[in-house]
Amino acid sequence: MSTHTETGIVRIPIDRIFPDEWCQPRLKGLEEKHVKLLLTSDPDAWPPLVVTPEEDGYAIVDGFHRYEAAWRLGLKDLRCQVKSSAGYPEAFEANVRHGLPLSLEDRKAYAKWLYEYERPNGERLSYREIGRRCCLSHHTVKAAISGENVGGQDAHSYREEKDPMEKLVSLLYKAYRDGTGTSLIGALFSKKTPQQQQVEHVRRILSSYEPEDRSEIARALIVLGSACLEASKPYLSR
Repeated sequence: MSTHTETGIVRIPIDRIFPDEWCQPRLKGLEEKHVKLLLTSDPDAWPPLVVTPEEDGYAIVDGFHRYEAAWRLGLKDLRCQVKSSAGYPEAFEANVRHGLPLSLEDRKAYAKWLYEYERPNGERLSYREIGRRCCLSHHTVKAAISGENVGGQDAHSYREEKDPMEKLVSLLYKAYRDGTGTSLIGALFSKKTPQQQQVEHVRRILSSYEPEDRSEIARALIVLGSACLEASKPYLSR
């Protein structure tokens, strides 16, 4: 078993490391061309992976391509930097600093995530601050958050006009259809079912809120979840 410090670099057996798609900042996932480029390079020259401790090992925060190349090369372990409680924000920031550039759509997706979940002092980040973090103009941030069908409205007023329950059902269906929070690769190495992965995904989202807000949000999820379950029963095939 590996020993580590928060800032130290250690070698961790590759079978103790697994990809966590929640931390993947690239909407299209791995790029085969970049993996093949790594296969022709010296693994000892690779930057260490950034990983975070999980119950079943270490989830990858940064280094998805290096991990894939390592598996193909049959490496037994990898140099890693262990960071507790790291996730999607840290993954995005790491990819901005080095490696394969993130696409415009990747940066827009992160802008939307920051708008929804990053609330220092209980306030949403401004478009300019989100743009600074995502390397986008504040105009692009506003357009990404508002969506093409909003007609240039401010994102705040657009969200207020939508029926929250209608939007919730739509988003839940999209999350189910897209397998949000699940990973076939993650299931293979962590042995977790899709439902277990989704439970952990929801917990991570809850943990992104201020501590004093988490209980109220959790209660809301239980109430709405029960309502969704009861409302759905007549439409389920027997």
